[in-house]
Amino acid sequence: MSHLNHAFFGRLAPTLQIHCWGGLGSQLFAWAVVEQCLEEKPTRRVTLVLHTSGVTQRSSELSMLAKFVDIVQVTDFKLNEFSIGSATQVTFKNRLKKFILWMLQKGKFVLSTEKIEDIKPWTFQLRSHYSRRYIPAKVCENMFNRFVQMRLLESSFSDTEDLVGIHYRLGDLLTLENKSYVPHEKIISVIQDLSTTHKLNRCVIKIHSDSPEVASQKLSSLGDKFTIQQVEQTPWETLSALLQYKFLVVTNSKIGIWAIIFKVRLGLPSLIVAPKEMKSDLTLILGEDIYNSEIEFY
Repeated sequence: MSHLNHAFFGRLAPTLQIHCWGGLGSQLFAWAVVEQCLEEKPTRRVTLVLHTSGVTQRSSELSMLAKFVDIVQVTDFKLNEFSIGSATQVTFKNRLKKFILWMLQKGKFVLSTEKIEDIKPWTFQLRSHYSRRYIPAKVCENMFNRFVQMRLLESSFSDTEDLVGIHYRLGDLLTLENKSYVPHEKIISVIQDLSTTHKLNRCVIKIHSDSPEVASQKLSSLGDKFTIQQVEQTPWETLSALLQYKFLVVTNSKIGIWAIIFKVRLGLPSLIVAPKEMKSDLTLILGEDIYNSEIEFY
């Protein structure tokens, strides 16, 4: 009887809108919430809302998954959000929006939480980054299997090809004043240490980046001891490729984090080298699994 009541009230509850801003990595964190809701709240209707707004205009990388849940894309990117209306009008609108949002959050109709357990039957919106929370192994497994089913990721892995891979996040970090990218000297030092420890001289190193030419130029000195290949791929192709490397060096990026998550959760044999700034987030996401994995931090 209780199960029937749960199902009944689950269908009466409003559709849960999971809002997301950002590229593939951010969208995958939002999808992890969707996947967990499908697993733990199977009677709850869910809609994924993808926003194009941000520092740069974003597009949906998950449209092909609309067969599983409703996906809505909101075109709200503006080059200058203050270009229309006077400063007084903008201030008034912002204050009004903040007050309404505060009221909705007080009643838990809208949540900015990272915790699935905080969702109430009457909650109709989640608005967060979803990247600082524990993601159960079952959720990661369901995600990976779904992506393989949709042919977004490969189901087989090689331990001989694509020995060393670097994912170097640059893009808008090259121009933003309030953010910075990992200095190339650190990456070169990491590769040199790996080469010494694991005898990687003259091996092929593939460089993936959202600014491939800049990344290759910054890391060009590696060409003295290694064969360097610049790889230009879509975000999904990049994530799929990162899962193949026996030695993977990542910088601060959500795609890099997802490569680590899948490698650890799937038990793929590899050595991962990541920035120390990632450690706290990865510990939250992976829990105890992080201590059983081959992850080194620089």
